[in-house]
Amino acid sequence: MKSPDIFLFLLLIFLTPGNGGAQPESGRLSLPQLVSQAQGQSIAARQAKTTMDTRYWEWRAFQSALRPQLLLLGNLPDFTR
Repeated sequence: MKSPDIFLFLLLIFLTPGNGGAQPESGRLSLPQLVSQAQGQSIAARQAKTTMDTRYWEWRAFQSALRPQLLLLGNLPDFTR
């Protein structure tokens, strides 16, 4: 691209309307909504979610040990050039 083309391209990018990276206005929250949101984002809620995920994957690992397994063994022939 030529220098004027690059300048016009950059000018177009910077002058396009937008929110400028600002967060959208979310409006007002009622007290029950605020309490529910705070409970959902609390450390205790995150800890409970992590514990639940950990227990789930531990259970999946336990279940996989009970399933039939297949073991394949073999010898490859020697290959020399």
